[in-house]
Amino acid sequence: MSKPEVRSVGRLDQILGGREWLGGDGFSVADAAVASYLNYVPIFHRGADLSKTPNTVQYMLRCAERPAFGEAFGAQHQALVVAKCNEWLSAGGGAGASGGGLLGALGLK
Repeated sequence: MSKPEVRSVGRLDQILGGREWLGGDGFSVADAAVASYLNYVPIFHRGADLSKTPNTVQYMLRCAERPAFGEAFGAQHQALVVAKCNEWLSAGGGAGASGGGLLGALGLK
């Protein structure tokens, strides 16, 4: 993780390792802001590989699976983000890659 942009995602991955949402117990304006940027990674950075940052990918997936995400960005974009997140999780060994096991896969760890 020597590139600055990758280090930033690595730091976000550390933060998300201990929580489901950025601002507390529920989805907040902080999550809306960060998720708005992250959800464009599969479109504008097609070669990006976030499989080594499973907490970030699980977070992206939680955000993308929200009904409001589909309403805001459209069902096609929502499906793309969900598919790419699942691809990264599979490539990185899924939730188990970060020691999350079943709880991590469910977003409970």
